[in-house]
Amino acid sequence: MGARFVTALIYLLAAFCLDYAVSTRRMVNESIYWDINTQKGIIRGQNLRLRKLNHPTNPYHTCYEVTCEGRQCIDHKDGTSTIQVCYPAVVITGLPKCGTSAMYELLAKFPGAITMSEKENCPSTRRRPHWIYFQSLPRMSAVGEHSIIIDGCISVINNMKIRELIHYPDTYYLVSILVLSRLYCSI
Repeated sequence: MGARFVTALIYLLAAFCLDYAVSTRRMVNESIYWDINTQKGIIRGQNLRLRKLNHPTNPYHTCYEVTCEGRQCIDHKDGTSTIQVCYPAVVITGLPKCGTSAMYELLAKFPGAITMSEKENCPSTRRRPHWIYFQSLPRMSAVGEHSIIIDGCISVINNMKIRELIHYPDTYYLVSILVLSRLYCSI
């Protein structure tokens, strides 16, 4: 059982690194909008339209204009709402009990750090719609020149799904895993 777990973990990390290396080479034209309307996390009758934005003073974040059209779009009475948000520059992820909370708390002390309202602001937490997730991200206007947005999400799978959905943001992922010798002792 232990060897299978380690093999699966190594495979997952290799896939994660490969995905990151490939995705950093992809280019998306910032003037192009794309729709998210038929996926898990989208309420039936709702459409999300996204467009990448360049932050005017902070090159460390990938920012987005997100428009919600249709059912359950909060903010406007006409059923349409648009927000400009920035995705975290650093996401701390990994296995439970591997120091992810300690790393998050350490980085949160950085001058200019912006943390989420909840430590684990995962895209698919509690099966909330993606629109609610985007609303939880800091607004582009709140991100200053020397700010850095830090998020923690223990779910590597959810992190990879949202990366693909929002066209591969420029984000550093700190992945925390157990040390192999400690892994064998704890099984």
